[in-house]
Amino acid sequence: MGGCLSEELMSFGLSVQELRLCYLIRARLDNKTIALLFNIVPRSVLKAKQRIKNKLAYQLRIVWICIYNNADCQ
Repeated sequence: MGGCLSEELMSFGLSVQELRLCYLIRARLDNKTIALLFNIVPRSVLKAKQRIKNKLAYQLRIVWICIYNNADCQ
């Protein structure tokens, strides 16, 4: 814990655009402001957040399965 956010998130296979969104979320910008910065509608920001959340949840499930099975998953 306490490491660089981009290193931690890159290990989950997030794209550059998804990393940018994560930084803006961490900066506590609202969806409307983020939408203005990305030149998209606020609903698209919400959908992008959902995709990131799903991607992270999927990767965490894989990690837990590997830990449970004592497997080396790369």
